[in-house]
Amino acid sequence: MHEVDVVAAFRDAMARRGMIAPVHIIADGNIHRCDSASRNGKGDASYVLHLDGLIPAGGFQNWQDGIGWEDWRADIARELSTAERNDLKAKAQATRQEREADTARRHAEAAQRAGKIWGEAAPCTGHPYLTKKGLAAGYGARVSNRGDLVLPLRDAGGRLRSLQFIKPDGGKTYLKGGQVSGCCHPIGEPGDVILIGEGFATCASAHEATGHAVAVAFDCGNLFAVAKAIRAKYPECKIVIAADDDHLTVGNPGVTKARAAAIEVGGAVAVAEFGSDRPAGAKDFNDLAQLAGAEAVRRCIENAIEGAVGAAPPESTENWRDPIPLVGPEGEPLPYPIDAVTSVKVV
Repeated sequence: MHEVDVVAAFRDAMARRGMIAPVHIIADGNIHRCDSASRNGKGDASYVLHLDGLIPAGGFQNWQDGIGWEDWRADIARELSTAERNDLKAKAQATRQEREADTARRHAEAAQRAGKIWGEAAPCTGHPYLTKKGLAAGYGARVSNRGDLVLPLRDAGGRLRSLQFIKPDGGKTYLKGGQVSGCCHPIGEPGDVILIGEGFATCASAHEATGHAVAVAFDCGNLFAVAKAIRAKYPECKIVIAADDDHLTVGNPGVTKARAAAIEVGGAVAVAEFGSDRPAGAKDFNDLAQLAGAEAVRRCIENAIEGAVGAAPPESTENWRDPIPLVGPEGEPLPYPIDAVTSVKVV
C-alpha cells in the first residue's frame, strides 16, 4: 500500500471520529496532539502513526467524544503473518506507554488551570441552577466570573484535579484535559453510611433528605472508580449508590453501572421510585425530591441501606459479588427488565 494512500486512509478514519487532522500528519511513531472538530476542540485530540513497520499502523483519540483510544492499521486485504502481528503488538505496547505519559501531562496541565480558576471563583451564596433544582445550599460549589456554578473534582487524596461548570440553564461542561476517573466532590461529613451518585443536584438532594455524606461522581461511568476509592478509604462504612434510572435508554446505563459499582464494594443500589404516574424525563433523586418531597427520597435510600455490607469481606468470600436486589421505598421489588440490572460484567 502506497504511503500517500495510507496517510489518506488514516486521515479519513480520524475524520470519522470528529477529529481535524493536521495538514501534515507526522508519521514518526510518537504521540501528537491535534484538534477536535467539536466546539472548543483546540488541542483536544491526539494521534500516532507508524510507517516504519511491517504494517502501517497507529491510533487516535478524540477527548471530547468519551470513546477513548482507537487502534488503527492499514487494510492490506489479507491475513496477517505471525511476524506482522508481533510487530503490531510491540508498537501498540510502546504507544500505550506514551499515551499514559501524555494523559498524565494533560491532567497535570489541567490541574494547574483548575487551581487558578478555583482560586478566582467566589463563594456560592446563591445561583439560578440551585433555585431551579430546589437546593438549599451550594455545598462547596463556587461561582465563576462568568456566572457559572463551579464544582471541584478531587482525587482520593483530596487534591484538586479538575472542575465542572454548570450554567444557569443547567448546561454542563468539564475543564478541558482534566481528570475525571476516580475523582469526586464530597458533600457532608463521612459517617457510617456514604452515598455515591452521579450529578450534583441528585447528590445534594440525597444529602438534604438523609443527612448522609454523598460523593458526587459526575458520571455513571465514574461510579465504579469512586466506589472503589471510598471503600479503600472507609473500609467499615456502608456504601449506597444513588442511581440515575435511565429507563428510556437501552441497557439503562445509570442502574447497570450503579449495580456494577455496588457489587464490587459490597454496597447497595437505591433507585428513585415514581409510581405508575411517573412524569416523562423523571429519573433521579432530585426529580423525586421536587415531585414528592425529601421524605420520598429518604425512604428509598434508607431502605437500600439495609442491603449494604458494613465492611469489606475477605477476598475468598464467594458471595461477595452475588446479585444485589433492587427494591423500592417500601421494600417492594422494582419492575426492571432483568437485563437492565443483572447483565453486568464484574472485573
